[in-house]
Amino acid sequence: MELYFSIAFFILFALSLELLTKRKYAYNNLENSILPREYKHTRPQIAFFLVVMFVLWFLTAFRSSEIGNDTKNYIGYFNFFGTYGINSDSIIEIGYQIFNILVSKISSNPQAILIATATVCYIGLGIYVYKYSDNLVFSTVLLFPIVFSTFTNILRQSIAMVIILYAYQALKKNRIILSLVLIILASTFHTSTLIVILLLLYKIIPKKPIIILPLAVIFILLSITGFMDDVFSSILPFYAGYYENEGLTDGWIGMTYYCLRNLVFYLLVYFSYRSNTKNNSLVLSNFVLLLLATCFGFSLNIFNRASEYFLLISIVELPNAINRGRLPYKKMFIFLIGFIMVLYFIVTLIIRPDWNTLCPYKFFWN
Repeated sequence: MELYFSIAFFILFALSLELLTKRKYAYNNLENSILPREYKHTRPQIAFFLVVMFVLWFLTAFRSSEIGNDTKNYIGYFNFFGTYGINSDSIIEIGYQIFNILVSKISSNPQAILIATATVCYIGLGIYVYKYSDNLVFSTVLLFPIVFSTFTNILRQSIAMVIILYAYQALKKNRIILSLVLIILASTFHTSTLIVILLLLYKIIPKKPIIILPLAVIFILLSITGFMDDVFSSILPFYAGYYENEGLTDGWIGMTYYCLRNLVFYLLVYFSYRSNTKNNSLVLSNFVLLLLATCFGFSLNIFNRASEYFLLISIVELPNAINRGRLPYKKMFIFLIGFIMVLYFIVTLIIRPDWNTLCPYKFFWN
């Protein structure tokens, strides 16, 4: 537990220093694109980003098989596919099977799949965050509570999530065909990726709170009453094991926190871009889908898993919205979001370590 306390203290301390440093920004005229040269990251920001990324990668790549609920299963998949090759009858998607086979050609040691997955995920995510985030420090702080547990538990979906980042960016550039190709590629690692196709409808997705908030309440009621369980289990029988599976859910407290967190994200982004909603339609749609998908998670846990795609995008888009928008008290929002998310992550480890089996941490050589 001391390890996680140290990381939490370090990143929050760095965030505090960054917020106390006076910097001149002029984001009002910027569109959703790469940050111009004059606003590029400073050397201390880059150093902080690289240190945190390296630490998280190292802890993910060289963890024991006991760290992460699904790690032992994925090691079993690696041994199987590395020995027998592609299995068309397996429930594991073909892309992830091929990935395992390729890694096994390099090394048959089961640790290789953990190292390879962590490397692909952190390099892909790191390039994306560095290239597209306006506030590198804030995005780096968000990485710890959002990414670390995910990348140590759901390996094939983690790879799919990173691919989706680039599909999303292609969509922002109106390269629809490329975006579709990347979404399909990601679906060969985890089928739940197909929910991201909804982003293609971003021009017609409602965005105003007067519509979204009642929808969120309705979706929560449909979820907690179990009304939608049979509907979705008949539509998506492949994921029947995800429905009302206590081993895969964070419970009512966790889901309530996620809904409130994503509601705050949506409102912050909406009011940041309230005078420029047309130009930021795709960004707002991402946070609308993040909130609404999470609302189904009280009983339909597959939607909580699916919301991870939109949540990963928020690591860049939330800081960008706050920095570029006209919200008052920006620094206060940034600190509170970072602090509360890191605090929840730590408290979860203390109260419910069985949720993600990250504590006590062990390296594979222990």
